[in-house]
Amino acid sequence: MLLTTYRRDGTPVASPVWFVTDHSEVRVWTQSSSGKLKRVRHTAQCTIAPCTVFGRVTGDTLVGRARVLPPTAGPYVQSLLRAKYPIQKRLLDWYTQIRHHGRPATPEASTYISIAITR
Repeated sequence: MLLTTYRRDGTPVASPVWFVTDHSEVRVWTQSSSGKLKRVRHTAQCTIAPCTVFGRVTGDTLVGRARVLPPTAGPYVQSLLRAKYPIQKRLLDWYTQIRHHGRPATPEASTYISIAITR
């Protein structure tokens, strides 16, 4: 999905992201140092749209309000991601362990965003 967040000056920044739906909200996993997280923290308004892996929009754009989830949401969102992307998620986790010299990434390195569709 293509997540578009907004800089303080209103400039849109679009990023293709992995996502899962959970009841009526969309959950996104991102690095704690990511720009999208910084933008969500100061401007909750965002848009989402289906897209290709390269970010080409393939469907309707929806407006939403994003909020940062508490760290305790991490294991639950990770389990949803593993269920939706079983092979891709396993490969990403394996790659992350290699990058971190055989250790899994710390939970503090990840943050989770929830998006409620407003229209």
